[in-house]
Amino acid sequence: MKSNHIHVAGTVALGKGLEPNDTLQHLDLGCNPFEAVGAMNIFISLKKASNSALQVLDLKDVRVSVEMKKQMMEVKSSLSQLTVTHGDWAWEAAPSKPKPAPIVKLQTFLNTKGVKLVDLFKKFDVENNGIVETKEIHKTLKNMSLPLTNREISELVKSMDNTLAGTIEYQTYLDSLQTDTSHATDT
Repeated sequence: MKSNHIHVAGTVALGKGLEPNDTLQHLDLGCNPFEAVGAMNIFISLKKASNSALQVLDLKDVRVSVEMKKQMMEVKSSLSQLTVTHGDWAWEAAPSKPKPAPIVKLQTFLNTKGVKLVDLFKKFDVENNGIVETKEIHKTLKNMSLPLTNREISELVKSMDNTLAGTIEYQTYLDSLQTDTSHATDT
């Protein structure tokens, strides 16, 4: 069945034919356009084929994905006589690293500028009363060319306004810094 232009839908039908088959020993499916998804259809059917005589499954042009390898290993555990040839590994993106919390991004940015977060709060507190309006912090942070999106700035300001009063008190600000940075370093 090599080079027969078998697509993914064709692998479903082919797999259904493999389930009851107890005589086929060699199946060459190379040079077909079905890729890993089609191969997984074959493996799913082979898991149901307890009386299969299949010894060689040639998928030499099919690039292997992680999910395909998992299916293949399950089949090979029940059909120990089966040898599968396949193409190389398909590139799959590595799991992304968790993004740092907005407060951590802010701290990193300020560290490169030689500014402390406490000093930043004092800069916002123009009346020197220990209270700053959240909309003023949001506006100022937005205009500072920070490596933060508008959404991250909103999250940051919201995390500091525990009372949802639209203001941040100096002590609440310090508490949020301690909480946010300790959680950020745990992840």
